[in-house]
Amino acid sequence: LFRSALGQAILSAMTEDEVARTFEIVRQIGGPDAEELRAERQIWKIIEMTRSRGYASAVGSTENNMSAIALPVRSRRGVLGATNIIFFRSAMTPLQASERYLSGLQECVRNIERDFQNSLEED
Repeated sequence: LFRSALGQAILSAMTEDEVARTFEIVRQIGGPDAEELRAERQIWKIIEMTRSRGYASAVGSTENNMSAIALPVRSRRGVLGATNIIFFRSAMTPLQASERYLSGLQECVRNIERDFQNSLEED
């Protein structure tokens, strides 16, 4: 949740209260994510950096040779999830990936959000 670009993207789209509630759930569940919450201030810094940059990124955090950039997918009800682009660390940096692919990823997210909203209206 905290190391992956997908998790960071989701957290960055949540309100402060939603993030706090998520942290509490993670603490209750336990496991590796709960251990990482010992550095809660650092996690908040990552969330803020993700919000200001406009996308999440991770370098070798879940797989040593892989990196990713990610964006949250939102609805009127809140955060639905996230989508990402994964690439080899040796191929490019997250900044290079954002320069090449972020606009396409943003378009993909807009399409998902629009299609989700349209499906709700049809029901």
